[in-house]
Amino acid sequence: MKTKGVVLTIFLLNTVAVLTTADQHDPIKHDKPCLCPAIVDPVCGSDGKTYTTPCDLDCENERRRASCKPIIKLLHKGECEECFCTAIGNPVCGSDQKTYGNPCELTCENRRRKRHGLPEIQLLYKGPCIICACPKIFDPVCGSDGATYSNKCLLDCENKKRTRQGQPNITISYNGECISCVCTADYNPVCGSDEKTYGNPCELVCENKKRERQNLPPIEQAYKGECIVCGCTKEKDPVCASNEVTFSNKCLLNCENNKRERKGLPKLSILYKGECVICICTLDYRPVCGSDGLTYGNKCALDCENKKRDKQNLPPIEIQYVGECVKCKCPKDYKPVCGCDNKTYRNKCTLDCENEKRKRQHKKPLKIASDGPCCHS
Repeated sequence: MKTKGVVLTIFLLNTVAVLTTADQHDPIKHDKPCLCPAIVDPVCGSDGKTYTTPCDLDCENERRRASCKPIIKLLHKGECEECFCTAIGNPVCGSDQKTYGNPCELTCENRRRKRHGLPEIQLLYKGPCIICACPKIFDPVCGSDGATYSNKCLLDCENKKRTRQGQPNITISYNGECISCVCTADYNPVCGSDEKTYGNPCELVCENKKRERQNLPPIEQAYKGECIVCGCTKEKDPVCASNEVTFSNKCLLNCENNKRERKGLPKLSILYKGECVICICTLDYRPVCGSDGLTYGNKCALDCENKKRDKQNLPPIEIQYVGECVKCKCPKDYKPVCGCDNKTYRNKCTLDCENEKRKRQHKKPLKIASDGPCCHS
């Protein structure tokens, strides 16, 4: 009987030892109680759950460490925002090229991203995102937005999206990849013949490379410095300039002269007020010689010149004779002769030249009255 009692005692002691050892290897049962203050100071965890206080979040993390689970990060103070969206289908396309069932779902996604410190997704357009099935061939085109598209299909796809966003379409500037120019940032402006200011000559060269690909004529450098901007009114008070171009008002002519000065060109003057006379004459060559010593292609051209002179209050030019004006090449030596018209001619050659003109006018030729200058009584 005594032996049985000893055996029972040893069994009980062994059982307690095993249980004690088991308890020591079970951390869950030996967790220290988590004592947090009885206050409300909510925080939002990265698991999207609201914890009453930061202490409660720490307690949860202690338990998770003990279970070898990842800890929960503190996203922000305050309760986690919960989204409750209806099942109404009103799809929208986000800037992440993902379709959301309705605007509410996109708003919810952005709240989630905000908690994780991620950038916000923008609403691109209403309706599901456009998906283009384009081939993977590389046949690049350069768009008017300066971006290279691997093929025309992808550019057309981009335009479908832009149409949905109410944006203008992109056109093909030229075939091939967009030209990339590496120019310095130094500001040494030049004005192009397109009236546009380029930051430096390199930028103008770059623009011309693009134009060459588009089969467009090159832009010339008009002058150094920024393009002159004319602050002229739209007042209609036309003037005709010496280059026979009509300017709407004097201010615009002055502006043009400022540009010409920068180009090293002579200034324009005002021929007369009003629009320049425009004459429509035939190209048939029936020359007439004017009293100004100039040859006009035909009588119409001379009449046109007289319309211009009338605007300038100048006397009209008369037709001296039909045909080109006689051009005489006489020496400059002074050996005067007196013509029978009582006019002194520098030398005999100039008298002969005059007779050639008179012949064209069907007038009698002049004779030499005497050598030397005429004597006027």
